[in-house]
Amino acid sequence: MSKRKDLNGSLTSDLVEKIRTRIMDSDLEKGAMFMTVDQIASEYGVSRTIAREAASQLQALGLLKGRQRVGLVMHRPDVQDLMRNWLPLYSRSLGGESIQALAQLRYALEVGAIGLAVANATEEQASRLREIAARFEAVTTAFGQTEDADNAEYEFHSLLLEMTRNPLISGMHAVLADYFRAAMGKNPHWRTVARDAVWEHKAIANAIAGRDAELARTLLRHHLDNSLAELKNGE
Repeated sequence: MSKRKDLNGSLTSDLVEKIRTRIMDSDLEKGAMFMTVDQIASEYGVSRTIAREAASQLQALGLLKGRQRVGLVMHRPDVQDLMRNWLPLYSRSLGGESIQALAQLRYALEVGAIGLAVANATEEQASRLREIAARFEAVTTAFGQTEDADNAEYEFHSLLLEMTRNPLISGMHAVLADYFRAAMGKNPHWRTVARDAVWEHKAIANAIAGRDAELARTLLRHHLDNSLAELKNGE
């Protein structure tokens, strides 16, 4: 890479950080006018090329949004959208280890959130979780780990995180779960027989219905440990 490209990259990064700090410190609401690219170039004393590149990066971060014939307006980044954009890039950077690393992230998210789920779950949610566990058992007993079983398991874990009543937790989990579903579809050898998953789902649902956070956490940890081991063995 040439020295000029290195310099342009450094100037762009510096400008992105300056504008990001300015945006975070401002009280401008979503949709409010920020600047045009020309105004950024003039105010910060950089070329229009640098200003345009910085604006593009800030739009990718979700902090600004381009509006035709207006310029750049304030935007509010959506955590789920940011994660959806980040996951494919992150996975490519890790190569073959990406699924395992993301599975570990999902593990930490679920185990860390189970206390909130137990504390905040409604009776209706607890009942629905037990119904999903029963449906998972019926499907896997009759047909094994089919797509219908995958869907039931997806519903189970999604509801588990929805019980936290924290949209950031449930939103991040939804993105991770969607990514895994897509990955499993492209790699059928990752789909394994449920084995102990049937009783684990039922036991977790019963522990949550009984408001036993410690038991629910222990059972969930055991369940996810098995999933991680099966995923590793299937690579």
